[in-house]
Amino acid sequence: MKPFRIFGTGRMLVVLIIVILAAAVVLLWPSGADTAPMTKRTITEARVKQIREMVRLQSLEIYEETSMRDTVNGKGIFATVRLTGTVSYDLEKLRIDSIGRDSIRITLPPEKVELLESTEPGSYRVVDVWDVRHPLLPASLSASEENTAKTRLVARKQRLAYDRGYVREARAGARETLQKLFSTFPGLYIELAP
Repeated sequence: MKPFRIFGTGRMLVVLIIVILAAAVVLLWPSGADTAPMTKRTITEARVKQIREMVRLQSLEIYEETSMRDTVNGKGIFATVRLTGTVSYDLEKLRIDSIGRDSIRITLPPEKVELLESTEPGSYRVVDVWDVRHPLLPASLSASEENTAKTRLVARKQRLAYDRGYVREARAGARETLQKLFSTFPGLYIELAP
């Protein structure tokens, strides 16, 4: 006598496979929250911190050893000075605009050129000081007169940073590097405005 069976062995296997597939589809199917289109607010809030940090890291360092010749209060000075500084960006003025649902336009903010006398030992050395009216007589400069000459030098070198192309080079390098970095953001088109 045969035992009572509701399903045959083959039918039972087919039903079991169908149940497993249905469970897998339910578990692996993306939920409605994940497939919702990205909104302007979502893109901006999710990426602003990363974008700001990437722009902050795009500063260019300047290192220059130069000579200084100046006249202060009728006294001449010739010295060597080591300057260090950066070309960075004013992150408070960084503009990030959403364009549509999946695009962002980033406008690089104005640059800040900062130059200072290096704090390393031997970065400032006076070679000669003379009295302009009597060049053969010995002369000396006070600390405030030396600081006046250094301040003038730094101001000249900051203007020269534009003339020598340091700022143009920093902006071009930042745009190129940021374009490469932003290309790694999945599903997001980022345009860098000049």
